[in-house]
Amino acid sequence: LGIIPGLGGTQRLPRLIGLKEAIPIILQSKTIKAPQALKAGLVDKVVKGPELLPTAIAVATALAEGKAPRRKALYLTDKIGSIPDGKRAIEQARVDAQKKSKGNLPHPDGALDAIQAGL
Repeated sequence: LGIIPGLGGTQRLPRLIGLKEAIPIILQSKTIKAPQALKAGLVDKVVKGPELLPTAIAVATALAEGKAPRRKALYLTDKIGSIPDGKRAIEQARVDAQKKSKGNLPHPDGALDAIQAGL
């Protein structure tokens, strides 16, 4: 469709899992299964269907009462690396995306611009 992730996904994902891991997920619109998301640190917990509502209520209550730590992904920097390295990775991804799409897809440039703005 040529759209990029919304709600800060282009800034949060690289901060959660690292720039080199995030770029292909964003550019290829990859889906991530729950166990992989848990292992990567994208989610804090995975539960089966019947456990979902009680677990969600417990987590929301703990957050509201200040008993659970909040992760502010936009402020994490440990997985991004240096700004020059990040810019090089983005420029390489831009070249690779243009080769792959033969310049016919506008969304890689928009997504990479958004990622770079978040560095």
